[in-house]
Amino acid sequence: MKIGIDVHGVVDELSLFFIELSRLFVAAGHEVHILTGRRQSEIEPKLKMMGLQWTHFFSMTDYHESIGTPMTYGPHGNPWMDEDLWNRTKAEYAERVGLTIHFDDSDVYWPHFKTGYARVIPYRKVDEEISFGK
Repeated sequence: MKIGIDVHGVVDELSLFFIELSRLFVAAGHEVHILTGRRQSEIEPKLKMMGLQWTHFFSMTDYHESIGTPMTYGPHGNPWMDEDLWNRTKAEYAERVGLTIHFDDSDVYWPHFKTGYARVIPYRKVDEEISFGK
């Protein structure tokens, strides 16, 4: 299998689960792909310190910088570019490498996915997002 895991809103919210999942998948010989908007150099040391394991790392920012996509940067260094292009990037990567499933917390990416996509809702957000009726 080839699984993709987002960092912000997924690994940072459900870290124990995804640390263990990544460890088990890598140990079993599967591919674990980290897909994030952050630069690899910014986030990789933190993920290693947490104990997350992966076989591939895909930074949307690094990728778009490498192909010359026009971008500007906000006051905290966050990249800004064409929103539709940004929102398609994870799905295009997933299709290119043949991900079986990608775990992400955002609704903006999944319409672009042709491969498997699992929306993760962190525990503390469940009540905000799901109505159980009265």
